[in-house]
Amino acid sequence: MRVFELDDEHLQILLDSVERSLHDSNRQASAFNLLKAIFSRKLECTELNDVVSKVMKLSIQSESSNVRLQSRQTILQFMIDYSLGF
Repeated sequence: MRVFELDDEHLQILLDSVERSLHDSNRQASAFNLLKAIFSRKLECTELNDVVSKVMKLSIQSESSNVRLQSRQTILQFMIDYSLGF
């Protein structure tokens, strides 16, 4: 099995795509799945915290109950997969 490693530049491009997709109702499900995949691989870059912050806002401010639910599940996955320094 071949494992592909992402460098910071590619991860930043992916996160930019995720961020844009979060605001498009036709692509939101893909954005949440991609974020969960990034979290499960514990990939890190500076933009990751910005995207997580935007997902946190969506979990409260979105008019769609489904988007709020997916946002909360994604944030929970982030908290499980990343050490929060405790």
